[in-house]
Amino acid sequence: MLQRLIIENIALIERLELEFFGGFNVLTGETGAGKSIIIDSLGLVLGERANRELISYGCSKAKVEAFFSTDNCHAVHEYLEQNEIELEDGEVTISREIYASGKNVCRLNGVLVNANTLREITSLLVDIHGQHEHQSLLSPASQAHYLDAYAGVRVESAKHDVFKAYSEYVRVKTELEAGFMPESERAQRIDILSFQLKEIDNCALVPGEDGELEEEQRILSNSEHIMMALERCCALLNGDDSGALSGVKSASDSMCAIAEFSPKYAEAAQKLEESYYALEDAAYVVRDMRTSFEYDPERLDYIGGRLYQIAGLKRKYGATIEEILQFRDRCAAELEKLTSADEVRMRLEGELKACIEHYKECARALTELRREAAKTLADEVIGQLGELSLKNSDFSVEILSSDDISPNGSDKIEFYITTNKGEPLKPLNKVASGGEMSRIMLALKTIIAGKDDIGTLIFDEIDTGISGRVSSVVGEKMVRTSMEHQVICITHSPQIAAFADNHLVVEKREESNKTHTFVRAISGAERASELARIMGSGTITESAERHAKELIDDCEAIKMKIRLGQ
Repeated sequence: MLQRLIIENIALIERLELEFFGGFNVLTGETGAGKSIIIDSLGLVLGERANRELISYGCSKAKVEAFFSTDNCHAVHEYLEQNEIELEDGEVTISREIYASGKNVCRLNGVLVNANTLREITSLLVDIHGQHEHQSLLSPASQAHYLDAYAGVRVESAKHDVFKAYSEYVRVKTELEAGFMPESERAQRIDILSFQLKEIDNCALVPGEDGELEEEQRILSNSEHIMMALERCCALLNGDDSGALSGVKSASDSMCAIAEFSPKYAEAAQKLEESYYALEDAAYVVRDMRTSFEYDPERLDYIGGRLYQIAGLKRKYGATIEEILQFRDRCAAELEKLTSADEVRMRLEGELKACIEHYKECARALTELRREAAKTLADEVIGQLGELSLKNSDFSVEILSSDDISPNGSDKIEFYITTNKGEPLKPLNKVASGGEMSRIMLALKTIIAGKDDIGTLIFDEIDTGISGRVSSVVGEKMVRTSMEHQVICITHSPQIAAFADNHLVVEKREESNKTHTFVRAISGAERASELARIMGSGTITESAERHAKELIDDCEAIKMKIRLGQ
């Protein structure tokens, strides 16, 4: 249930705080006073598109905040739990700020969310019917939506099954169509892949070998310089009297001879001895390298050719040997797929056939549930229309099934109606007038309202195009609906407004050379004056006020009977 609505800097509203109650809430006011601004503001927290033109002149931003109680609204609790948003004292707070710069900030219980999340959560809290929405009822898609909403959980479950079957059908069909090509293209592609695979495999690449070959090539290319360096190193280390080993050995022996006289001498002797052994190890390594080193011009030629071959593959298939081998694996996989295409095609065709059969089975089950719901919905609509002074009406929901495969089933759903006795049923969009459309929409809203736990129903000038006598019936209908849901209605009809439990009047006043919109709750004599204003034009007379008070008293008596179940 919507408890409070706070609006700041929207059009002519500087700051406005509206309080709503359970039961039947009515807003009235002169044309242009700002009733539509309130609906537009509410639309912001419901996730509708933010229009910067709504921001009051001279202001940088606007804000709307709505507070909902969620008692017994299990769908809302589940949604918040699934999205890990905390429910605070059973209340949902939604705020939205729009900036002249284009920035848009939405919050749900203090958590930043996007506009789509607002639409999802508020669709569980509020059902709003605008004055032009009844035109959408002319669309078969909208008519199907109303039938499914009436049918409830069983149809929703069947629709889920249909959608899953449809998704699987689309997946297999897409794979079947995308995975195959004309035979000439397939043969050409097989030739290309076979050549690429053979070229890479013939090279017998080993990961990392290019780096090893490049190092070996550098050594062989500088063999003369390397050999001279190794020879000189051996001579300097192993020379008989002038070699480094001989000199270090002599120095070590000399220090060992005096080591007993001082710890310092002993330490130096130890270091020289260690140096000698390390230098001796180095001499053995250099000697082995000199002995094993061999210049092989044929090996150098082989390495050059091998690196040239690898470089050619890199230009075609990848910057590294690892990338070339990955490309090779992809080629092999694609080639396997193409060479086994006939087998795969047969498998997919079999899967597609099974998908179609499964879809048809799910679609038939959905159609049967819709047909059951269509009969009872038609009966209830006829009953509601009778109460709305269309007693001679007949109504039916026609369902034509086809072999089409779509996400929502294979049914074409259309509402048929006649409002005149003896006239044949015809499609709704061919025969209904504006006033009749408003009543049909109200009938549907009333019926469907009893099927869900949405707390708040909002009607924006649903009385458009209907007479005063019918408006009284509409008012009674809203009172009955308000026994299970909070109802908020913006109206120009005194017959509807007279049924209100909570009456708010929207006014436009000038203050400090600026025009502002205000809303205030009225009761008693003020309420009678407001209804008298709606009834006529010009000066509100004593007679008009007396008539308005009588209308209010009559409506209060009717409300009492309705709520007592009479």
